[in-house]
Amino acid sequence: MRRLARLISGTPFTVGLVVVLTLVAVATGPFSGPSTLLRDVVGIDLGSVARAEWWSFLTADFFVDNLGQLLLVLAVAIICVGSAERLIGTVRTMLAFVVTGALSFAVGLLIQGIGVAVDEFWAQTVRGTVMVDPLAAIIGTLAVASAWASTLWRRRIRTMILASTLVFLLFSGHPSDLNRAIAVVIGILLGSLFVRGRGSRAGVARSSAREMRVLLASVTAAFSVGPLVTLLSQGRLGLLSPLGMFVTDALPRDEVRGNCSPWSADQSCVSALGHLASPGISALVLAIVPLLLLLVGARGLLQGRRAA
Repeated sequence: MRRLARLISGTPFTVGLVVVLTLVAVATGPFSGPSTLLRDVVGIDLGSVARAEWWSFLTADFFVDNLGQLLLVLAVAIICVGSAERLIGTVRTMLAFVVTGALSFAVGLLIQGIGVAVDEFWAQTVRGTVMVDPLAAIIGTLAVASAWASTLWRRRIRTMILASTLVFLLFSGHPSDLNRAIAVVIGILLGSLFVRGRGSRAGVARSSAREMRVLLASVTAAFSVGPLVTLLSQGRLGLLSPLGMFVTDALPRDEVRGNCSPWSADQSCVSALGHLASPGISALVLAIVPLLLLLVGARGLLQGRRAA
């Protein structure tokens, strides 16, 4: 009991966040999320920005879509926000949570707005999606706090959160996935700038050969679950989601499923898969990203210490 009391007293923001998330979910619908009317009020999209509903940049961080997401959010909050609060203190953790959450929504909507303006496929598809997502702020908070971790753990934390958010962005492609990736980048930049401003980092230490292999193995493991992300995703709008659908046999029950099989792929299958992806840059990324990942992994495994 004493250890639990010390843990709670040492991470008051984490405890408060978990309690608030739980109470809000129970009050607004723990199984199906907030109603459409409430979601339009507390969620955020291009429409809420156009209506100057600025409170949604904060309220969207405290609602979830269903029970599964609630359990995931609570677990991630306890681990990530709790670790961050022990590293940087309660006040900084609160600021990191609010700032990374709000900025990730702002940048994500800016990208989406630009896409809508130029009639980009993905942006037009997700245009009416009203987002509620605490994970962006939670992961962004850990990204900020990683600047205060030791060199070893700083690299491991940043590698894992960058790889995991990138996997969801590429294989799922929901606007929330984009916001989480943005939150990680913003958190890393803010944490690094603050620590550097205080002169806490004397230089950049090289990774050992063993550590390079650990990081590369972590990235490889993260990307290996990409097809599973596609299988479980509802939107399947990521650049690599067609690849994930093919690998997991989660292809749509139309001309794609009729023309493709796990054992063969003829020209009709290739053409059908091509229709699933947005034209232009998406097809190029779809072809290049797996190759680049393999090349980076091969170089790291070959050169070891020098790859750092």
